[in-house]
Parts: sequence; structure tokens; C-alpha cells
Amino acid sequence: MRKNNSLLGFEYLRAICCVAVVIWHTDALRIFAINDFFKQLLLFYYYNIGLLAVPIFLQISLYLFYEKRDKDPKYFNKKRLPRLLILYGFWVPIAIAGKVFLGEIELVKIGSSLTYLIWVLITGGDTLFYFLFSLLFLSFLADKKIAIKERLQLKEKTWIKTEYIFLILSSLLLIALSIAAIISQRTFFVAYNNPLNFLPYIFSSYLIWNRVQKTQGNEIGENIRAIAVVILAILFFAILEWRFLHHPEIFLTDELPQYARISLVLGSSLITYLFIFLKLKPISLIKFLSFCSLGIYCIHKFLPNFIGLVASKLTLLFDYNLTANIPMMSFLRFWSLLLGSIILTLVMKRIKFLKKVV
Repeated sequence: MRKNNSLLGFEYLRAICCVAVVIWHTDALRIFAINDFFKQLLLFYYYNIGLLAVPIFLQISLYLFYEKRDKDPKYFNKKRLPRLLILYGFWVPIAIAGKVFLGEIELVKIGSSLTYLIWVLITGGDTLFYFLFSLLFLSFLADKKIAIKERLQLKEKTWIKTEYIFLILSSLLLIALSIAAIISQRTFFVAYNNPLNFLPYIFSSYLIWNRVQKTQGNEIGENIRAIAVVILAILFFAILEWRFLHHPEIFLTDELPQYARISLVLGSSLITYLFIFLKLKPISLIKFLSFCSLGIYCIHKFLPNFIGLVASKLTLLFDYNLTANIPMMSFLRFWSLLLGSIILTLVMKRIKFLKKVV
């Protein structure tokens, strides 16, 4: 029952998070920024709720990794590694080729500079496919961590304490990276595609998995106090982050470091944990979006704003320049990218050699 419930909850999270990613990339909610209050509200949504999407994806993936690794010690080499290499090997070369075509990546420099080559590989060509490298990196570390546990044969209580210690240390690393970025005014410390941003999830996802395996009875009810403490901690760190890490003059296009923040670690951990116990069967739309979630994530950034382009042509007939209405164009771009990526995902899932990459 517990396993089925966790999969039900994860369907909700996959569906919600893939839509949240598209909203972030299109700034779709900009249309609602009608005054300063709503502008501040949207900033809070984007940086404290919307950016939970990628951490939650990582938490889900690592949780399932621990679940399957527990049953098959060779799971990483047999299934996880080949699966991630197929995804990486398919999408990253396409993304890099596109960047080279647009002049955003120097092909000559890739061949002449090892540092530049490593940067391209780690960041997926400075695209959203940094997620694939980060997940591969985290899965590798998670597998080696469990192998060390098995070799040392430590008592479970001792190992859990160790997990908590490393969760705290890796979370403190995020603070250190943010401070280093502010002091040096070099944003690469907290770049959204820096795999170090996601180190805490190796430990948080294991602690969630371990907790779920051992909890009996009314799981949420038995942990209500701990949940309340975590919520207060999320609010506490979120306030501190807006107070001390809010430097848009340094982060340029961002108000805060995107992922190098403890509030996101705690927030994504809590949401993942709570949704594991969600017993409400998802409606068809949620199942459908969950089914298409990987394809939506991988495809949407490649697509044009075809709805916006058509709408702008039509509005010209009425002497109205829709392209000048940036909030509306952003809103239409969201629907273009979401619907277009869903259609392409469904098409690719029907093609034998492509269905594994969406």
C-alpha cells in the first residue's frame, strides 16, 4: 500500500512540477503583475515555490533510486546509469548543436580548452539539460554512499546520524557558495547549473525513504510536530535569504541564487514526504501530465511561440500590435510551449527508438 501511495503522490508532483518549469521559463504569470503588490507576490511565487520544481524532481528520482537500490545492489550499473546515459547522449548533443548554430557555444574552443569542454558537458551546453548531468552525478554519489554503508556495516542509528550530519554540512555549503558569490561578485558559485547546489538531496531523499520504510500507522499524524518545525524553518530561512541574499545587481537576471538556498532543500523535502502519503487517486489530467512530464521538460525550450505569432498576426487586422504586450505574449508562449511539447512527446512515444528519451 505504501509503495502504491508514493507512486500516486509522485504522479501529482511530476505533473505540477513540469508545468511549473514551463511557467518559470516563459514568465507566464507576468500577466497578473498588475501592481506592485502582485509583482512582489509573483517574485515570492517564482523564487520560493516555482523553483521547487527541479529539487522535487531530484528528490523523487533519488527516493526511487534508494527504493530500487535496496532490492538490487547492482541497480545503478544495470539500469540507472544506462538510462541516464541514453537521455544525456540524446538530448545534450542536440542542445549543444543548437547553441553552436546560434553562436552561443564556440565549437573551436570546445576542442582547444579542456575547462570549456568540461563546463559544456556539466551544464549540458548551458541549457536545462544540466539536470541530466546533475542527476547522474547525484545517483553515482548515492550509489557509492550506500556501498560504503554496506562495506562498513554500521548500525542503522549510526548511519542515520551520519546522513543528518552530511545533510547539514552540504546545506551549509549552499550558504558558503552564496556568500562567496556575493563577496566575489562571481555568480558561477551559485549558477543554476552547478551540481554542488544539489548535494543535500542525496541525503534528504535517503532520510525521507528511510523514514517512510519505518513509519507505521498514521504517518502524518505521528509526525505533525516535526512537520510544523520544518515549516517554521522554511519560513525562517526564506526570510533570511530575501534579507541577506537578495542582490539582483550581482545575480543580474535573478533576484536570489536560484538553487543554492536551504529553504528549497527543506521545502522540497517536506513536499516530497507529504505527497508520498497522498491517497487521492489522480484525475486523468494529472496522470496525462505525469506521463508526459519528461518530454515536456526536455522539449519545451526548443519550441517557438506559435500561438503568440498567430495571435499577433490576427490582431494586426484590428490595428493592435499584440507583440508589444509582453505579459500577454509571455502567457501565450507558455501555452505554445506546453501544448507543443505535449504533442511532440506523444509523437515521440509512438516511435520505438525515441520513446526511451521522453
